[in-house]
Amino acid sequence: MGRDPGLQPERTRQAWDRTLFVIMLDAVFFLRVGLLNSNIFTCLAGGLLFLLTLGVVLARHFSSAHKPHALNTLSPHILRAVSLTVIIACALTVISIVVSDIRVFIR
Repeated sequence: MGRDPGLQPERTRQAWDRTLFVIMLDAVFFLRVGLLNSNIFTCLAGGLLFLLTLGVVLARHFSSAHKPHALNTLSPHILRAVSLTVIIACALTVISIVVSDIRVFIR
């Protein structure tokens, strides 16, 4: 089965754009909640997600700048980095929730 010569590259770019937009919204939400609650773990998760989004956007920009007619896909290394960063941000969120619950239980 061959590659789809139709709109597949455009759909792939749009899917990545939507994913990056949602990750950026999550980053802003985490930073806001972390700053309001003075929770360092939530702030770290937000900062990590923000850096992830910035890194992927820059990688996409520079890869398409050097290959204007190529399919603007991301390398497997970037996909692994995105997955790992989201997992770390989730872990920081869990730590944040546990620390907040411990603070409430101690009071």
